[in-house]
Amino acid sequence: DLVLRFTQLVRKLEPTATVKPVGSYVTGLYLPTSDIDMVLSFPGSSSSAYMARYRLGILASKIRREGFASQMEEAFKATVPLLRVKDKVTGLEIDLTEGDGHGERATEAVQRWVRDSEEPADEGLIHRLVMVLKVFLGSRRLGKTYTGGVNSYLLVWMVVAWVRLEWRKKRVVVRVARTGW
Repeated sequence: DLVLRFTQLVRKLEPTATVKPVGSYVTGLYLPTSDIDMVLSFPGSSSSAYMARYRLGILASKIRREGFASQMEEAFKATVPLLRVKDKVTGLEIDLTEGDGHGERATEAVQRWVRDSEEPADEGLIHRLVMVLKVFLGSRRLGKTYTGGVNSYLLVWMVVAWVRLEWRKKRVVVRVARTGW
């Protein structure tokens, strides 16, 4: 509901822009309290940090006037300018950046890693491990990089690497122990 309402709002405020979700919301690796990462793009425009700050600033003003957000934070001096919008209805946050293609490519990579790293016998293993680790890290306030923690993208990398490098070895050992081979 939030993604749909926010997409409609942006379409209303900036008719030439498109906005779409990326990250854990799309991959299904999100918690009920997770923020939703979204990217904003304008057809035929450059994606310099200066222009991103400018366009996000204009959009922030328009969102404030609409009364959509209960709170907004502008992190325009960050390497990737970011607008954090807290939805007045749900209390969930949207992290909006201007799209340079990285968010979409990263999301596709995560989907591919999860799909290609699991064998049929281990289906859902990566998903379960990532979710447990996200809850664990979040409960210790270590789920965000800007607070010294580990973000979801890095966490998925680590879990996929562990499954590819270690889990298969452990399965072979367990299989050998069970069968006596």
